[in-house]
Amino acid sequence: MKGIWFGVVFGLGAFVGIAQEAPAVLGESAVPSDIRRISYSEAEVSAAIEKGRIAKGRSAALSISDAGRGFMNAMASLNGPAAVTAGTGFRLAMYTPLTWVQQQASDAAKVYKPFRPEDVTDDMLRPILRIVVYPDKATDFRNQSQTSSVEHVVVRDEAKRQVVQPLSMEPFAESTQTSGGAQLHYNGLMATFDLDQVKALIATPGLDEFFVTVVGEGSKEKDFKIKNKRFKDLPGLR
Repeated sequence: MKGIWFGVVFGLGAFVGIAQEAPAVLGESAVPSDIRRISYSEAEVSAAIEKGRIAKGRSAALSISDAGRGFMNAMASLNGPAAVTAGTGFRLAMYTPLTWVQQQASDAAKVYKPFRPEDVTDDMLRPILRIVVYPDKATDFRNQSQTSSVEHVVVRDEAKRQVVQPLSMEPFAESTQTSGGAQLHYNGLMATFDLDQVKALIATPGLDEFFVTVVGEGSKEKDFKIKNKRFKDLPGLR
């Protein structure tokens, strides 16, 4: 949940500075030694590592932002820099196993560390869809009531007849800080989903999209539509 710490505040109109965001690549959870992994070819794994090496710190995720919030904020900005926006909105970063490996290689390259095929663990190649959900954070102290931490996330079809629940959820903390010293604290979630279940959902005849539904505090909820044309950014989904 979000919390507030008050420092010296010089006025409610102070703009919020966004604190450094939690890394998309979070620590790997402890997993059994006999976990199931996808048997990618050596060429596929090497290609993912090479893409990450070239990217050098950039994200390998399929990233989805709240377009509605972005539009509202753009409209608010027309009223001047002191206008109150609606907050950042929730944001997703999604990884299939190969893009997760690519991300590890990208992060290693950023700090000039080697990352080789032998560094790829069984956990990285588990048949799961990783979804990092970033909280809806305030962009101004005055709009904090419109924002929210992340409490849950599911993958579903449009009709809500098929719902895939997460295998695991790991919270992480984020915060924003006003120029006057007030801090707002939020929680995001790192969730994992059974990749086979997600693949079965999108294999339904006539279905060319799926939804990720983020559940926030109170009655806050946001649906993200992942269209067929974006599936190419999630290799192994089909």
